[in-house]
Amino acid sequence: MINKENKSDIIIAAILGLFYSILFSVFYLGEKSPVIISIYAIFSIIISVLIARDIKSKREDYFISNLIKKVIFGFVFGWILWPGFGELIGPLAGFYLSSKKKVDENNFSFQQYAWLQFKKNKIALFCLYLLVVLVFIARFAPLIANNQPLYAVYKGEVMFPAFSDEKTTLEITDPKSGKVVETLQFDVTDWRKLDLESVIYAPIPYYPGKPDKYNRTKSPSSKQFYKDKNGKLLEVPTKFIPFTSYNLLFL
Repeated sequence: MINKENKSDIIIAAILGLFYSILFSVFYLGEKSPVIISIYAIFSIIISVLIARDIKSKREDYFISNLIKKVIFGFVFGWILWPGFGELIGPLAGFYLSSKKKVDENNFSFQQYAWLQFKKNKIALFCLYLLVVLVFIARFAPLIANNQPLYAVYKGEVMFPAFSDEKTTLEITDPKSGKVVETLQFDVTDWRKLDLESVIYAPIPYYPGKPDKYNRTKSPSSKQFYKDKNGKLLEVPTKFIPFTSYNLLFL
């Protein structure tokens, strides 16, 4: 219910929800459709107003600092679990959590009791930490395994191909004439053939979403080829092929 006590909270929450939804949809996602932008705005305003109706912790000294921490944590957590829409949901979830009063440590809390019991189980606690590590590995997989450089300098141009859109193109111009002498399309460029002035590759220089252009028409038991660091095409030693064929039986 809206009353005199929460009216100002609701108005402020609605304005901030609208402002953040516009930043999120227009500047972060690059959305241009008025309909989609309106949907994000309406959703953000409704959730913000529902939470602002009953902010139990607003009179506590820790409210502002706790709100900022929870909103930032929610944004990061949403970015990890659900890139795109998660960055909208996360801060709203952080706002909701910060609206609740902290439980007095001297009072009985089922959440505290459950967490203490959970921590006593070392195997369960290890599995929780392992799950967190796996989530981070999955989220940052493009930075761990990618055939595009994380950072590269080519003819004076600084690039971050692994962080760019697949269809990104870069035109290299002649500094004297100003004419375009070369065009790089990031998703099809063979970066190892370029004479890069400086480069940082991912720890695993192969991306699972890209087909193997040297063996895409080969069967597992036929001759396989790869390129060495000098760009020479070589045949894979036959001792590795049976092992690969055996593994494919279980995929």
